[in-house]
Amino acid sequence: MSELPPTLTEAAAALRAGTVTSRQLTEHAIATADTADPVLGCYLHRFDDLALASADTADAELAAGVDRGPLQGIRSG
Repeated sequence: MSELPPTLTEAAAALRAGTVTSRQLTEHAIATADTADPVLGCYLHRFDDLALASADTADAELAAGVDRGPLQGIRSG
């Protein structure tokens, strides 16, 4: 995969099609935060490990056919 989906709707469809994983989306969000935060200072706390664990859970559930709704794999928790 060379490019991530540009919208939430496309990301949700790509997750279900198996062309992107929640872990990939989460790793991209973490990398973006790593780049932006030194300039913007917008994060008081980050829970990267929890976000990655949630992404792995969402990926495993989607692979097993469990679909908890359109935001599964996009948001944590």
